[in-house]
Amino acid sequence: MKLECVSYYFYPNGVYETYAPLGADYVDIKAVEPFVRIFGTKEQIDEAFNKYVQETGLALDEAYDFEIEDKLKEYEKIYKERNCKPLIIRI
Repeated sequence: MKLECVSYYFYPNGVYETYAPLGADYVDIKAVEPFVRIFGTKEQIDEAFNKYVQETGLALDEAYDFEIEDKLKEYEKIYKERNCKPLIIRI
């Protein structure tokens, strides 16, 4: 099982989502981040990317392999702690 990490950059399109700030008793909205990094196996990355695009409606601008070793080790640790489920990290 080879683990990979890809950074995706999307065109912003004015999509918003609701969120509740930590400790707050209200809900607010914020723009959907047009940059994400996905860590997992090739198949998991492809599936997570397709789901993210479908749910956000964002159009892909560019994608790059992410290769910073220290961060990859950190992501791998979290990946294993979460029972080998792909990570979607907003950047």
